[in-house]
Amino acid sequence: MKKAEIPNNEENRLKALREYKVLDTAAEANLDEITQLVSEICETPIALISLIDTNRQWFKSKVGLDVDETHRDISFCSHAILQEDVFEVQDALEDQRFFDNPLVTGGPKIRHYSGAPLISSGGYKVGTICAISDKPKKLTDLQRKTLATLGRQVIRQLELRREVNVLKLLNDSKDSFLSDISHELHTQLNAIIGFNDVVLNSAEAEGFSESTTSYLQNIETGGSKLLTVIDSVLELELIEGEKVQFEPILCSLSDLLKQSVARFATEAKQHDITITHSIAGVYKGEALMLDKDKVSRVIETLLDTAIQCSEAGQEVVLRAYVIGNEIQFIVKDSGKGLSALEQSNLFDRFSMFEGRGNLGVGLSLCVTKALIDIMGGRISVSSQEGEGTEVVFIIPCRSESGVKVASPPKTEHIAIFYHQIGVIEDNPLNQLLITAILDKLNCSYDIFESAEAYFEVAKEKHFDIIFMDVNLPGMSGTEAAHLIKQENSRLPVLAITADIFLTQAQNEVFDNVIHKPYKLSQIEAALSQFYR
Repeated sequence: MKKAEIPNNEENRLKALREYKVLDTAAEANLDEITQLVSEICETPIALISLIDTNRQWFKSKVGLDVDETHRDISFCSHAILQEDVFEVQDALEDQRFFDNPLVTGGPKIRHYSGAPLISSGGYKVGTICAISDKPKKLTDLQRKTLATLGRQVIRQLELRREVNVLKLLNDSKDSFLSDISHELHTQLNAIIGFNDVVLNSAEAEGFSESTTSYLQNIETGGSKLLTVIDSVLELELIEGEKVQFEPILCSLSDLLKQSVARFATEAKQHDITITHSIAGVYKGEALMLDKDKVSRVIETLLDTAIQCSEAGQEVVLRAYVIGNEIQFIVKDSGKGLSALEQSNLFDRFSMFEGRGNLGVGLSLCVTKALIDIMGGRISVSSQEGEGTEVVFIIPCRSESGVKVASPPKTEHIAIFYHQIGVIEDNPLNQLLITAILDKLNCSYDIFESAEAYFEVAKEKHFDIIFMDVNLPGMSGTEAAHLIKQENSRLPVLAITADIFLTQAQNEVFDNVIHKPYKLSQIEAALSQFYR
């Protein structure tokens, strides 16, 4: 028996093979079909896609053979990868290289072997596609040509696999990059919007001049709009990556509308625009199964757009009609209206309203359309220049007869100082912000820079509620929340995060999620949820 020589480019050949990430992977139907075709066309009981590793030949696909691999020293394929064309042994018993090979004297008792080298795009022969028989034979010209052609098809499949692996790696890197960018931007905006909100709600604010109050309100408006653009860009990436799921929960339609309108109260007042809202149809206040976050996002985007298109003294109307198993939402303004071209491009991500140059509008409306699609709904626009715009979107819903969602209690900066709050937050600015808010709410608290620091103190001290940053140095917030829940499943753990890429598993471990940037009212509402 004669062992095949090692190729001169062996190191690079092995590197090319491993770049495919195919060794020791499961069978694949597209390759098995090619192997079966080789067996039928070449009229051999055995056909293989064989990859030549350092000390073995491993079979990615096989017909007529039970083993997954054999040693490289006894493989026919090791000889085949030294050739440029189909390597054929018509009768192994009469060939000095193979007559005493264990695969000839035993095992499958090979008599005929023909193999076409699998040549990578870089010119490296990583394996073969081969036909094997226990009887001597000679391939026809058509069979040789077909074997070589099918070998090229196999390498194309492997090349495609490598490209997919590269794209997946790039996509994972992009997701990681977007997650990091989201975290950094939200963290900085948390300081800007959060501290501005604390100042606006301070006792000293009553003594501010009208112009100073206006400046602070403009900071809030500008920060919120910047946040909307950032979130739209990131959310589009999530939607296009099919990472946004339909997640309905029981909620109050009236509360949902009130909260959405309340978000624009300050801006509307600044521009002398009135916002009204109402509910009609067959609705008795029952809880509805809705994806609350997505519905709120859609309504708020449409209200924001309507306000931008309105002028002082005009009105923006929000109506909801409950009809059977659907809700029809209408957002109507009396502004300057949209041209036919603007209407046709309204949900394009790069659309901008004439004279405004606001790219964020196009991004937000593109997200709006995508969110409605995810909820199984539909949207339409009707507008006349100079007469305003009416946007209608309809989504399916389900009511829970007799079940009502209680509205959160109204609070006046609730005094819960007798509760001990643990805040795990590593960012100094965010520590200052949450400290200012909790002081305003008369809370007793401890601030920890890491989960490890919290657990050291928690051995001796009792806490009633935990505010947990998700991205922490050392132990992550998610890991820490799991440990806290293992020790005391009833201890509320609330995530405070700048990351919009939270997984479902992360959402499930926390009792509530507060996204940065947050305001005093959000922290107050969260505390009210657990201490009424």
